[in-house]
Amino acid sequence: YLHTWIAENTSIPTRGVCDFLTSDEEYEDRTARVLIGHVLKKMNKQTFPEHCSLCKEVLPFTDRKQVVCSNGHVWRRCFLTYQACQSMIYRRCLLHDSIARHSVPEDPEWIQRLLQDPCTFCDSPVF
Repeated sequence: YLHTWIAENTSIPTRGVCDFLTSDEEYEDRTARVLIGHVLKKMNKQTFPEHCSLCKEVLPFTDRKQVVCSNGHVWRRCFLTYQACQSMIYRRCLLHDSIARHSVPEDPEWIQRLLQDPCTFCDSPVF
């Protein structure tokens, strides 16, 4: 069961991630496509968009590493949550050029735990 309240109130770009994953026409993993279809069906056309903290424009999900709003503001994406890291302070993987945002007190407990994880690409610590 997908709790839409969680997605809406944590700004996880769920719809954008699903659209991004299904945009590659040559990707033939039926199991992944079925799972993504179930997630999209549960979301019932709700988008939960992220917004640029500088201009309040919607941040499209077109790349897993960075996002550019319609006014040209560029933000790197957190590799753990795929949220835009819209602050100057973040954690970085020592082996990859990937970043993770710091948790904030308003984050739900599961996001705070997720943000303590090591790099998903190489399992090294993130500092």
